[in-house]
Amino acid sequence: MKNTFLFNIQCLKPSMRRNPDSIQMMKQLAASVPRIACEMNFLDSLSTEWRLYQADADIPLEWVETPNGHVASVDEYILVTCSHIEGWSG
Repeated sequence: MKNTFLFNIQCLKPSMRRNPDSIQMMKQLAASVPRIACEMNFLDSLSTEWRLYQADADIPLEWVETPNGHVASVDEYILVTCSHIEGWSG
């Protein structure tokens, strides 16, 4: 496909979630939008959020939200998620 914008927008398809190239496609897509391209912090945040989205498929809700409604921060989320990996110590 010659149009890079249309090529990169494919990363938004649910089937592309697990594709390792989708993070680069998302960065290029965001960088092609003029107002976003100059916001470096936004692109960093986007990368982080995209990685969480890719890894988030089978994580139970109770790992993210407590019974009283507290939603875990990214740090808490990663700690809980990684603590279920055999041999990991945090």
